[in-house]
Amino acid sequence: MNTGLVDLPLLQRRQALTLRFPEGGHHAVIGSVSSGKSTFLQTMLFGLLSEYDSGQLSVLILDYGSRMLGVFRDQPQVAGYADDPEGEDTGRLLLELERMAEERRRLLSGGSYVSFSRRKGREGLPLALIVIDGLMRFPEEENAEDLLFRLLREGENLGMLIAASAGPSGPDGIPCRMEEYFRTVITLGLADPFSCAEALRVPRVELMPDQRIKGRVIGPS
Repeated sequence: MNTGLVDLPLLQRRQALTLRFPEGGHHAVIGSVSSGKSTFLQTMLFGLLSEYDSGQLSVLILDYGSRMLGVFRDQPQVAGYADDPEGEDTGRLLLELERMAEERRRLLSGGSYVSFSRRKGREGLPLALIVIDGLMRFPEEENAEDLLFRLLREGENLGMLIAASAGPSGPDGIPCRMEEYFRTVITLGLADPFSCAEALRVPRVELMPDQRIKGRVIGPS
């Protein structure tokens, strides 16, 4: 799915910023405060909900950031929405994720979601996308964190992918034990190449986008 444009200054051209679900695995949007992380997730969801129906895509939203994702809560593809980490809606949504994961384990019987969907198509088992805007506000209870970690480890095989926003490091960043499970990383508003390289898990970043222009990202092409 095309979400925007990527600048390729060395080649003097632009090309589409493409997010690949499920091929790209779990996605992380990492950026500083007010860098546009919620706007990026909103744009991503708008594109996905325009392209796939409820038989192909099931979205569960934990809207803990700027609460910009509530505009989607009544869409037929949205199976759950919560905007308070301590609220009852969050509790119900986490229980639904537990139920969904167990059901898919039984259905797939150790096989992978990608193989299953190639045989039967997404109509047989829709891709489940869990969008967490503000990963740092995810409930801290042990059961909730264990569920999140299990979804990161097993989610690709179950067809349950996470797209989450987080800060670049420290308490607002992605916990160290979870970082490796995010295979697609996009950065927004990081001012120096060292922070950017650390977030992207690459040795170095040669060229940085112009931070005076909102919405410039570094990510997959």
